[in-house]
Amino acid sequence: ALYRIQLSATTRKHREEFVRESCNVNEEIIVSVENEISKYMMGSFTSFKDAMDHLDNFKKHGGCDDAFIVSYYEGKRIPVEEAHQINGK
Repeated sequence: ALYRIQLSATTRKHREEFVRESCNVNEEIIVSVENEISKYMMGSFTSFKDAMDHLDNFKKHGGCDDAFIVSYYEGKRIPVEEAHQINGK
C-alpha cells in the first residue's frame, strides 16, 4: 500500500497551478478523479512514518494546514488502517 498527502478535494475543476500556488507545493501534484470529485495529492510513500514526516515538514514550511494522509492499494483508495495491515504494521 502507498501513502500520499491529500491537499485538496473539490467538485470544481482547478488547474494544477492553482493548487500548487494556494498550497505552496514545489513537487509533482497527483490528480485523481473519483465520483466527479477531483482530489489533489502529492508524494508516494511506502512508510507511514515517511509520509507523516513529509507532511509535518510541508506544514512547517507554509503548506496547506488541512492536508492529510490518504492511502492507496492497487490503484484504489483504502482506509489508512487497512494500509497499515497490508504493509505489516
